[in-house]
Amino acid sequence: MKKPKYSTPATPKNKLLRSDFLKQVAGFIRNSPIGAHYYELIDGILVFRGANNSADSILNIKHAELLGLSIEEAFPGLSDTMIPDIYKEIARKGGTWASDEIPYKDHKIESNFRVNAFQTSPGSMLAMFTDISALRRIESALMQKNETLLSIEEELRKKNEELQHLNEKLRQQNAERIKTYNL
Repeated sequence: MKKPKYSTPATPKNKLLRSDFLKQVAGFIRNSPIGAHYYELIDGILVFRGANNSADSILNIKHAELLGLSIEEAFPGLSDTMIPDIYKEIARKGGTWASDEIPYKDHKIESNFRVNAFQTSPGSMLAMFTDISALRRIESALMQKNETLLSIEEELRKKNEELQHLNEKLRQQNAERIKTYNL
């Protein structure tokens, strides 16, 4: 039986390649335009361990000031949500989680985010996010415009019905006049 084309035997050289790959992935995340938060589960508490530069830009805060804080201390707007529990479960058991929209508000941040979270190693996890507030504002504006257009369409439909009714009346009047004229 022939070996698959892309399989590689486990050798020290391949372990080095995997290590290089993981460094590259870390570099991708560090330089990604998508925000990234890194957490570690310590004695049942999810502790904020770092963020990439995009996270600073997206949230307009200095994440270095939040290092070592629990998720609830670092991001108080998450305290009354299920997110800390979801993140803890991911750090503990693995898996992935995604949400198309997480509204967030505290004294520094107010936005809506699309989030993808996954375990990076047992006891730690990464949450990657993008701010979708502008997208939601655009969607809202489009929905309002659509409602306006639907309202205008309804008005035009009614006016068209009125015109058709008047047109029919005129046809009847013309037919009567023609009849009277021909007599």
